[in-house]
Amino acid sequence: MFPHTSEIIIIVLGVSGLIAGAMLLWKIRYCLDDIGDVAESTRATVIIPARNEAGTLPELLTSLKSQECNIEMLVVDDHSEDSTAEIAQSLGARVISSDPLPVGWSGKTWACYQGAQHASNEILIFLDADTIVHPGGLKRMIATFNSELAVMSIAPFHITKKLHEQFSAIFNMIVISSVNAFSAFSSHRTPSGLFGPCLMVKRSDYNRIDGHSSVKSKILENLYMAEKFKEAGIPMTCFGGRGVLSYRMYPVSLKQLIEGWGKAFVSGAKQTEKFLTLLISFWFAGLVSVPVYLLATALLPNISVSYVILSLYFLYVIEQIWALRRIGSFFLITGAFYPLTVFFSLGVFCYSFIKSIRGSGVQWKGRKI
Repeated sequence: MFPHTSEIIIIVLGVSGLIAGAMLLWKIRYCLDDIGDVAESTRATVIIPARNEAGTLPELLTSLKSQECNIEMLVVDDHSEDSTAEIAQSLGARVISSDPLPVGWSGKTWACYQGAQHASNEILIFLDADTIVHPGGLKRMIATFNSELAVMSIAPFHITKKLHEQFSAIFNMIVISSVNAFSAFSSHRTPSGLFGPCLMVKRSDYNRIDGHSSVKSKILENLYMAEKFKEAGIPMTCFGGRGVLSYRMYPVSLKQLIEGWGKAFVSGAKQTEKFLTLLISFWFAGLVSVPVYLLATALLPNISVSYVILSLYFLYVIEQIWALRRIGSFFLITGAFYPLTVFFSLGVFCYSFIKSIRGSGVQWKGRKI
């Protein structure tokens, strides 16, 4: 293949990827600012599945206690080996000790299901233990939920503080894009999935699909529950978490981050719509091909530097910064050196896939999944 032909191919891939990337996160909706007094009169139960969450629960429960809302805080202690239960009780939460994990259930779905059975209120809010509700955030969430009359899910704003946390960038973008809630082709009432860290649902709608027992074996239960709601004719809607809900994902170490994101791959969920998969594929092909070509021009003297492709690289940098700043507090340098996060995500995928094929699985919180 002649150099000029390869350059044309890379330009086509690069431009296609840029367009696809912009379409994937075209319009992120956020919770209402004007809450009135509706939220104050609404009673809800916040259900928090927790396994060895002594390090994260204090922030979440403290943030919930500061909300001016009528809520019940219910923590389901999933056989923790640390002081999760004691911390939860000391911060005013009602603690339910999980029954032994039945065959065929995942730990999270079993904990959530038990929490729903013990909840006192009609509105159920499932939150991951590593989330944090911003001041006034719960009022905005409840007011939005009341106005939407639909099952509601929120993608938390991703707070990053350490260098290794930057490697979650591509994973975050794929996860948020994969439910087709914010793309240029989405309808805000028909996402193809829901976000795992936050689910808001009326008990009546939850019971119509038999709750988490309908997806009891699934690791990515949020995607499969969306299918159940859709089959039952129950509307769904999704929002971005900026200003209301945030989290830090895998802040401890790079190993924790690899295991955490690896569990999503090893679960084998194939729920992304075909057209959305095509968009993500074009986007990823551009993300990979442009920097690889530029690296080749630097290492091989017989290939001349293309200023068009160099320009494409800088456009990708701008697009990455634009997208990442809307979904999290990622460093500016993360966008500038985005190929590092792209190839890291490919490495994690290969690692998880190989472990899955060998049957060794991925370890998460002391359990093999």
